[in-house]
Amino acid sequence: MKYSAVIQDAYEDIGFLSKGRQLDGHDTAVALRAIQRILGLWSESGWLVTSVVKQSFSLVVGTNSYTIGTSSADVSNARPTTILDPCFVEDSGGNRYGVKVITRDQYNRIPDVTVSQRPTRLYYLPSAPNGTIYLDSKPASAETLYYDAEEPITEPTKQTTEITLAPSYRQALVAKLRLELATKKGMPVDPYWMQDWREAKAVLTTRAAAHRVTVSPCEMAGAREYNVLADM
Repeated sequence: MKYSAVIQDAYEDIGFLSKGRQLDGHDTAVALRAIQRILGLWSESGWLVTSVVKQSFSLVVGTNSYTIGTSSADVSNARPTTILDPCFVEDSGGNRYGVKVITRDQYNRIPDVTVSQRPTRLYYLPSAPNGTIYLDSKPASAETLYYDAEEPITEPTKQTTEITLAPSYRQALVAKLRLELATKKGMPVDPYWMQDWREAKAVLTTRAAAHRVTVSPCEMAGAREYNVLADM
């Protein structure tokens, strides 16, 4: 999906395109600037807006934990806020094997994570500045782990920028943009649009609260003991 699709949806919803109008460069620029303001304000408000990105990296034989991020990490990908279930491991022949994303408690209940075999489960710790993936076993061969990651997005500079938003973010962005564009075009605001925005805002607020995580200094050290508190 491109930002142009979000812009098109918002203009159609307010009826600006209902009479066969075509968006010109000015209309598009107005909407893109509005999106930049919206995303900027959401970020300042602590709403971590993310997109879903497909990522991968090569597993190292005998290594079952990997830091991910841009600060001298094992894997130089953007630090995910969340890794989506399921993932998979691919061998040299192109065969895929499912890897389930599990919770902290489920990971801590695994009796032995030093077994040498293909991983089937992983736990992701969204610590900062780098996150960490913990596998339920030590890889026996150098295969590739593929995963879908939610990563923070930046303000767009072009309407043709490709973006994959979670449904809640896309709904919220269209709802807020709809209000912004209606005001810009001097069009009446439908009460439904306000209600739609309130509902979308509530979902984003709940989602943002769920992503605030802080990890204690003992992060998974030794006996894999750590504590998840709150923040991020």
